Amino acid sequence: MNKKIACYFLIILFCLSYKSSAQTYQDTPNIINKSGALKLNNLRNLRNLNTQCPSHNIIINGTFTDNANNWILQPGWDAPGSQALFSENYATNKDISQSLNNLDLANTNNFIPLTLTLGTQDGNQSAGSTAKLQILLNNTVYATIDNGTQRNPAINNVKITLSNGATSNFIPFTTANINGFTKQTFTVYIPSSTIPNTSTLIFRATTGIDDWLLEDISILAFTCDHDGDGVPDYIDLDNDNDGILDTDECPNIFENVDFSTSNNVPYTFTAPPTDLGFIFDVYQLDNSFNLIINGNSLANQEIQFENFLINNIRFADGSRYGQNGIPDIWNIIGSSATNPAVRIIINPNGSINMYGSKTSGGPLLPLELFNGAFFNNIIWNSQSNNIVKITQLVQGMTYISGTGGGYKSGFCDLDGDGISNQFDLDSDGDGCFDSIEGDENVTLSQINANGSIAGPVDSQGVPILVNAGGAADIGGDQGQGIGSSQDATINTCSCDPPTITSSSSTICIGQTVTLTSSQATGNTWSTGETTQSIVVTTPGTYTVTHSDSVCTSAPASITIVQGLVPTVQNTGLSVCSDSATATFDLSSAQADISVTPGVSFTYYTNQADAIAGNTNNIANPSAYTSANTTLYVRVASAQGCFNVAELQLNINPNPVPVITASANVICNDNPVTLTSNLPTGNVWSTGETTQTITVSNEGTYTLTNNNGTCISTPASIAILKQIDPNLQIAGNLLFCEGDSTILTATANGTGNTFLWSNGTTGPTNTVTAPGIYSVTLTTALGCQYQQSVTVAMDPIIIVNILPPSQTITCLVTEITLDATASVYQPGATFLWTATAGGNIVSGGNTLNPVVNAGGTYTLTITSATPSGCVKQSSVTVIQNTTPPPVSLTATSLIICKGESTTITAAGAVSYTWNGLPGNANIQTVSPIVTTTYTVTGVGANGCVAQKSITITVVPEIVSSLADIEICKGNKGSLDAGAGPNYTYSWNTGETTQIINPTLEDFRGKFFTLIVRASS
Repeated sequence: MNKKIACYFLIILFCLSYKSSAQTYQDTPNIINKSGALKLNNLRNLRNLNTQCPSHNIIINGTFTDNANNWILQPGWDAPGSQALFSENYATNKDISQSLNNLDLANTNNFIPLTLTLGTQDGNQSAGSTAKLQILLNNTVYATIDNGTQRNPAINNVKITLSNGATSNFIPFTTANINGFTKQTFTVYIPSSTIPNTSTLIFRATTGIDDWLLEDISILAFTCDHDGDGVPDYIDLDNDNDGILDTDECPNIFENVDFSTSNNVPYTFTAPPTDLGFIFDVYQLDNSFNLIINGNSLANQEIQFENFLINNIRFADGSRYGQNGIPDIWNIIGSSATNPAVRIIINPNGSINMYGSKTSGGPLLPLELFNGAFFNNIIWNSQSNNIVKITQLVQGMTYISGTGGGYKSGFCDLDGDGISNQFDLDSDGDGCFDSIEGDENVTLSQINANGSIAGPVDSQGVPILVNAGGAADIGGDQGQGIGSSQDATINTCSCDPPTITSSSSTICIGQTVTLTSSQATGNTWSTGETTQSIVVTTPGTYTVTHSDSVCTSAPASITIVQGLVPTVQNTGLSVCSDSATATFDLSSAQADISVTPGVSFTYYTNQADAIAGNTNNIANPSAYTSANTTLYVRVASAQGCFNVAELQLNINPNPVPVITASANVICNDNPVTLTSNLPTGNVWSTGETTQTITVSNEGTYTLTNNNGTCISTPASIAILKQIDPNLQIAGNLLFCEGDSTILTATANGTGNTFLWSNGTTGPTNTVTAPGIYSVTLTTALGCQYQQSVTVAMDPIIIVNILPPSQTITCLVTEITLDATASVYQPGATFLWTATAGGNIVSGGNTLNPVVNAGGTYTLTITSATPSGCVKQSSVTVIQNTTPPPVSLTATSLIICKGESTTITAAGAVSYTWNGLPGNANIQTVSPIVTTTYTVTGVGANGCVAQKSITITVVPEIVSSLADIEICKGNKGSLDAGAGPNYTYSWNTGETTQIINPTLEDFRGKFFTLIVRASS
């Protein structure tokens, strides 16, 4: 069910009569509802037009009966049937005309389209025949059709001349050799800017002798037919075909006024403005009347009801008042509780409908004028009051009374779905169609899938099913009452509407959407399909109704809306880079590509992929690395509609700043100079913009360069600051000559190196000479610091000991050492020490000590300075107190008594013999007995030594050896005899005192014996 149809109503009337089936809507009544309340045609306010209303062309055919309704025919024109003919020869300016209303609403692209079928003929085929027909609107000629004099099949003798801005699709033609009328249907497009809303259309035959034919005259107009029953909404009394009249479903604000007059007294009253026309209900009438409304007569003559005078009104079925059992009009009494005697309806388009009852309070039936009487077109004011004058021409006792009323447009939306009840097939939103919930006997099998009543409708768009005599009718009237259609607590349907699911709620050009009913069978879609699922290709509202053997559900509906098609434009994205490629954030260009809200962006390197929308897209558009190139961006709405834009990627080279530093470390608080390689565009982290800056604090300094196009990646350099390491030199700064001192450098921190002025490296330096010593400290950061000290050396001490001129002997027992040649400073102290047997007798703290023993004597001179420098030297004193090595030797230490021996003394300088005379070293002695001789020798050093020697005197040897005799075979005995210390030596080699030789031993031999004393 389309819940958002707005209607555009337009009607331009030409000749209309009850005889034409296309115009029978003039002959159908507005009726009284079940309660007897007045109803009006439920036409929307013509001021609320909406071109969204579906439009179609309506052709209104003129019937051209004699003096047909609204047409004025001058002599020469005739209307035999459905055509208008003109055949008068030599006529001058003969018109057929009609007044048209609402021409402002017939404006199509600033033109009013007048369509007609024109016929022309030359009865005698005479070449001299000629005629002209002019078409005028608002007394302005816009077209002249000329039937020329030539009758040649090759020449078009019927032509058109257009004027005053008109155009046409007329095609010239020939009537040569053609019997009867030659016809053509064409349209004249008349400029609308100068045409009043109400103007007269004229067809004017000028001088001529040819015939003209007119038929099917129309103006193309746009109308609305909400329920599609073929009856435009401005006529339709039931715009949703639920059988309930629109005025019952939405009783708009009703404005009314009573009227009454009698005895032919004209009566003038003011009637209110209404949007939907006006209704006059006459309760009593005797027996004629006319209404003059805003100066315009309702009919062209008095409307006469009496049968015995000039009667000009009758029922549409041909019956009349006062005939065939129908009472005279003055005998029919109506009321507001039933039906009036007569009802006059002024429709919003100015047309008139009239109805009458054949009995008091009976149903209203269509009436029509005849006998030359016709209704004029009356426009009822919707914005200002209407002046109505009632006239009655019949003399005598006359009267007319009743009430008039009309509706101001209203809007009734009981279920709050945005659709007014008269267009809503389920006004109370309870899921049961109004057609079923009305007060007559409509069944589910008698309605369409959308809930409207199936089958034909009457000329006012009311389903015949619920009209008088219809299969579901109750009460013999037009339509059905509201019933429970506006009571959501009552649901007379037994089927639940199906649920519709869709593959998408939106659709784009070239796409399809699948709609699926929750019911597998029994579906009837608004497209006519009966499957469970349908595929749609256009946006719109689609409904489905489910039916089974028991019931038919209320329709379920779903609206598929046109997807949003994004608006895009090509753009570019520039990135600064240090190389030929760069990383782009493609999403940053989205605002330049499209400002359509709620869209998505997908990036492709290939245009075909972007159009296809496949998966060959850039996976990470926020960090896309590329050289200069063109990308393609698919911009899609949430509904899937898309456009493709080009995105040009451009790379601008970055400036590359390089920082050079005069030093990387701030040493000794000396500032560091930083310099950029680029002369301009520099921005340092200090805020300075010069090429060179000076820094005095530790930290990381950055430099960014902006060359006007790109901003560089920051270059940075870390500058360190050396904390003073507190370099110090420690050590003895005063040392003794010949000594050394150790200087030690100390500093805070690690990684320090030291270099001394004498070339020594390391923290310690051993120096042996006086002077200024400096150390250079290089820290781990490369900073250098210096400290210096002055090292002094005590005055030189020279220990000079003269070698001793004497030796300690037995003659010289003491000597004095001499160190007076030593060099020293006043106050120096002296100390001798003796080693190796030396002995200091005196003067151990002087330069001339007295010593009495050989040994090593060391002199230590100590300076009087605080350093107490010491210098030593030693001297050796030789001591020779060794007694002389006196020795005594004798030429023989053992002598035999009576012999002599010489004793020799050696090893001394002089000798003194004990008991022997003389001081010579040799003595000859002849002791008779063993004697010991002693000598005292004096050596060169005056030392003495004694030596003794003993001379042994051996007594004389006495032997008892005698001759012996030996017998052969025996041994003899030779005995040399015994004596003190005797030793024996035989020539036999034997050494014993006694030997025992044999005879053989003696043979030829002599035995010799030597006897010696052992001393």
